[in-house]
Amino acid sequence: MTTNWSTILSDYVAATGALECSLHFTTKDSTEADKEGYPDFYNLEPRLGAGNQCTCSYKLEQFGQLQEAVNSVVDFFGMQRGDRLPAWKSDHELIIGGSFRGNVDVLVRCGLEVAGDGGVAMTLEVRSGSASVSKAIMKATINAI
Repeated sequence: MTTNWSTILSDYVAATGALECSLHFTTKDSTEADKEGYPDFYNLEPRLGAGNQCTCSYKLEQFGQLQEAVNSVVDFFGMQRGDRLPAWKSDHELIIGGSFRGNVDVLVRCGLEVAGDGGVAMTLEVRSGSASVSKAIMKATINAI
């Protein structure tokens, strides 16, 4: 797993777009006599929807230790990691994030566990702002493993 996924996906065409998301509500002031209030809104940041999520399980037989597997997964995806792995752990949930071509936010969650029969078991979830990006990243990962 030394290949970077952005290199593997260089042949894929990235389609991008944007959707606005806002919360519309009525603001009422409890101290005033006017109980009807006035309309207001709040712009929400876009979320990575569950509809754009792909999940798959793998067994990484080439790794005997959890730390090796975690480091390899982070290197493979080339994303930023925001956690540390204590040396004594036999399982870990790794959450890494980055941006795909066209500024599509991508979040990858890996559940890793040392397997009793050797290797490391991994459940991989990829979620992004685009279903096609999530599928392309998952497909590239499957082909690389």
